[in-house]
Amino acid sequence: MSVIVVVLEIMCNPYVTYMMCILLVTSTSAFTTTNPTKLTIQKLTVRPSWSPLYNAKSGAPEITSAEELTKLTISETPTLVFYNAPWCGPCRLTAPVVASLLDKYKDSKLTMVEVCTDEHEDICELMKIEEIPTVVVYKSGKALDSSVGSVSETVLYGIVDKILDMD
Repeated sequence: MSVIVVVLEIMCNPYVTYMMCILLVTSTSAFTTTNPTKLTIQKLTVRPSWSPLYNAKSGAPEITSAEELTKLTISETPTLVFYNAPWCGPCRLTAPVVASLLDKYKDSKLTMVEVCTDEHEDICELMKIEEIPTVVVYKSGKALDSSVGSVSETVLYGIVDKILDMD
């Protein structure tokens, strides 16, 4: 008889990991003192690929490098940046709000982009982003206004309108 224990580690995000043990028993012959039980332990680590259902994407162009974001934030055109992660519930609630903002302000002097914090930790360190979701509006290298946590359309529209009225 052989016993195989498979430890399945499912990494949902940097903070939540589920462990599952699967016990497989195979019997080739009855257990005897001359045929002791063989125990094998295997560990598998799995990172699930996220389906669109669990995606925090707003539809804004995604930033892929710190240089790309720096160019946008130092420009004279206001740039709204939505920092999020696909596993983050409040990010998924904020994504449609940012998407509606994209639609409302598509013809304005506002650039909107998003940064996946899981894929671009270097950008988060550079921009000092410690919590998500975070929405920041930059202009001329300065953060003009920001919101941390899930945010309503009214609040986000107010932030953007105030910034656009300054121009």
